[in-house]
Amino acid sequence: MDFTSSITPMSTEGADAVELACFGPTRDGLRINAKQCGNFRRSEQLLRLRTMSEIVVKDQCYVIDFSPNRALRLIVEYATKLRTTSLAEFEEERALQEFIEFLPILAFDGSTMRTVNAGDVIDYLTKGISASMLARRWNSPELIVLDVQAMEAILADKELLESLEQIELFRNITDDLTAMISTNNELKPKKLAKEKLSKEEKVKDDEAKKKRQSIRENLRRFLTRIPVFMYLTDLREKTVVDIIRIDETELFEQVTTLSLKDFERLFAARVFNESKMNDAVWKFRKFEEPSLSYTHGPEVLVRGGWNLRRYERFAELIERGILSPGQVLTDADPVNPRMAHISDDFGVIVDGVRHEGPNLAAAAATGLDSVDGWEFWRLERNGEPSVTLESLRHEMPL
Repeated sequence: MDFTSSITPMSTEGADAVELACFGPTRDGLRINAKQCGNFRRSEQLLRLRTMSEIVVKDQCYVIDFSPNRALRLIVEYATKLRTTSLAEFEEERALQEFIEFLPILAFDGSTMRTVNAGDVIDYLTKGISASMLARRWNSPELIVLDVQAMEAILADKELLESLEQIELFRNITDDLTAMISTNNELKPKKLAKEKLSKEEKVKDDEAKKKRQSIRENLRRFLTRIPVFMYLTDLREKTVVDIIRIDETELFEQVTTLSLKDFERLFAARVFNESKMNDAVWKFRKFEEPSLSYTHGPEVLVRGGWNLRRYERFAELIERGILSPGQVLTDADPVNPRMAHISDDFGVIVDGVRHEGPNLAAAAATGLDSVDGWEFWRLERNGEPSVTLESLRHEMPL
């Protein structure tokens, strides 16, 4: 999720430094002098812009911060501390709403961009996503993959086609898939060569896009019932796919009206976008936790996603920007260090295999079961002495 705010572009300095990228039309004054810089200091509680040459006034511009948790926390801090009335301490949401009316925040969910309100910001900081954003996520077309490979896989499964054609929404799925694949094969050479399509070819291309969009929307209707299914189950540490296959098959069929066999066939055809589905499931389960108990329950150690699990303490380091996907972890051996890297799905990769957290990754790297992965794995930061994951965890603000 990218959050942007319409303020003057800047670069950041200090311990919290995160590069900000500015986008917008040139006419709005984006010709910035290279010497222009900003100072973003937490200790001063101020946002200052200093220039060593002429100041450029901008009517409109956008700043993209790729560390949304950090950016939103600072915005909340400014909103409450810059407000003159003492009521800001007790009416945080009201103070924040007044602030973002002056400094609007936009959220991009992968397909659309919209303005968020104060409640959305607070929900995101406390639960990782707001209720409205969560609903949009489960209605996102990105959850369904309907590329040529997926269409061919569905078309090759005669039993799946027969089953889907019993549903009113998919009466013509065989003909539609056949036509879309044929159009793709016919127009692909021209598109690759970037040649202009004829009027008849454009009509064919538009019809194929409409059919593809219709099938994606119809398949997505099954997925919008997955949150209901998850809420009715108590198995938070298991993946949704395992719960469907092993534990709550009958409940899944009742809630989604999709049989287990048809689900397995669609899953095998790779119709579901696994990375997007994992992210949506993790966010839903994190969001629903407060509603599951009236008292503060035990810490959630492992959270199941769509088809992957993640270790929550490790995932929090990534979500807060302390660790980043792609970073390399090593042990303390200076001669023959064991190495791992952080995956983009909150895992640790050792020898090409994903592990849910540091302990399992350390066990895989050493062949020992009793290794403390938090003390075993270390990270080098900007040429400084390496630090253990345990040290990084204690650096996290509460």
